[in-house]
Amino acid sequence: MSNRNLIYKVLGWSTILLATVLFGSCSDENGMDAFLDVSKSEIELTYRGLTEDGNQANFEVGASQPWEVISKDEWITLNHTSGERGRITLFISAPMVDIHGGREGTIVIQSGKSTEVVSIVQNKKIEALTITPAEITVGKSGLLVSGDKPTADLNTNSDWRIESDQTWLVPNILTGTEGDYEITFNLEHNNTTQNRTAKVMVYSGELKDSVMVKQTTDGLKASMSRILANKNGNTEGNVNSFTVSSYANWTATSDSWITVTPATGGVGKSTVTFSIDPNTGSAERTGKITFTSEDGLIAEVDVIQTATLSVYDDDGQAIGYVYLNEDFSWCTQFGGQDQVANPATYSTIAIYSNAAAKAEFDAQGYEDFNPSVKAMYLAAHYLKMNKGNNQTGFVIPSIPNIADRKATNMKLSFDSAPNINTSGVQDVVDITVEILSGPGSVDVNDGTTKVSAPTRITVASFNQWDNMSFVLYGATAETKVVIRTTKQGESGQYRWFLDNVKFEKHSVLAP
Repeated sequence: MSNRNLIYKVLGWSTILLATVLFGSCSDENGMDAFLDVSKSEIELTYRGLTEDGNQANFEVGASQPWEVISKDEWITLNHTSGERGRITLFISAPMVDIHGGREGTIVIQSGKSTEVVSIVQNKKIEALTITPAEITVGKSGLLVSGDKPTADLNTNSDWRIESDQTWLVPNILTGTEGDYEITFNLEHNNTTQNRTAKVMVYSGELKDSVMVKQTTDGLKASMSRILANKNGNTEGNVNSFTVSSYANWTATSDSWITVTPATGGVGKSTVTFSIDPNTGSAERTGKITFTSEDGLIAEVDVIQTATLSVYDDDGQAIGYVYLNEDFSWCTQFGGQDQVANPATYSTIAIYSNAAAKAEFDAQGYEDFNPSVKAMYLAAHYLKMNKGNNQTGFVIPSIPNIADRKATNMKLSFDSAPNINTSGVQDVVDITVEILSGPGSVDVNDGTTKVSAPTRITVASFNQWDNMSFVLYGATAETKVVIRTTKQGESGQYRWFLDNVKFEKHSVLAP
């Protein structure tokens, strides 16, 4: 090929290429092949102006020509409102709205003859408020059983304030903005004799919530309030320990002739042992064990040591003196029938189904040994106990008419009868007497035998009673006694009747 032909060929391709470029440029400018697109057509914002995951909302614009935002709502702010050809990310900013807000807007973008619209929805604020727990119980010192101050976790998305309806409870923070908070409650000591309750209200926006704080009289406590010992240092029943409960660390001090172990303790329950030196004097002496906790509480145990071998003195009453004679005549007013006299008349009054009967039973000062089974009834002028598969007993919480620090030997007697049906079939019932708490022993003068041997109710037929008797040695006003069947917690028919409960002096307490 000649040089001239080569030159002509190169010039030809160059002309074609230049024409193509010029033609393409003219096509873009005329919009024939131009493009404009956006990556999102709808965007949803929270009331904070952000996406649900807390980020700033954005979308991407792609254009083959310069572009611009030709319209948008004024509350919408963009980081760019125009640009050249290519791709770019636009970030959206929007002011926070409240519970009355919520709005919709648009962004209109134009490039050449093309337009795109992006819809923006900003949801109104939905207020949120939680404070937990809803109920808190603290002790006398205002602390939890763990020894810590009570706290509540507060979460809200609005400004808030907190108020207590009692001056003895003050939150450590009274106001705040949205966020998470741990509120600590500072309480004064409950020096009253009653439990008390404070209501703490939290107000956040248009919402409110509350925490109920119950403050009991529980605090530093000893399970014994008084120790009685003889001249040798021996106590009734040879008891030498008790329990200390506290909401804080504590220390113990005592008179020099009283030894306490351990002398310090922590939160919760601790077992404390004590020993008492012999009293070599001729007179009774008194002392104290004092517990002091770090939360400022004090508990005291009085210690009384006699100058004799006896812890208690005899009460001085004559043999046969009656301390209690309960004939249950107060039952008559409720209309129960005399089932012992006539098995066909078996209507008795369940005290748990008759409020007045229950109130009278309580007013007499007695207790139901097993109230959960609801098996205590009032008959004509006596008690009926037990029903199918449910057993209970009659409790005398305190023996009356014994002076403080006095004791005696008592005879406990009562009439009992088994349930007998109209065919003459009797329930087989064995009775026992038990000292539930306090000094004394049953039928054996050893200070330790707390439960009597079983005694079967024995009658020939209906309309008969079996008189039973037991001896309580060393009984005091603190002696708590139950008369019950031996089948507690067992299934079966062990129904029986009780009348004429009597405590009388049996013999003089041995010195």
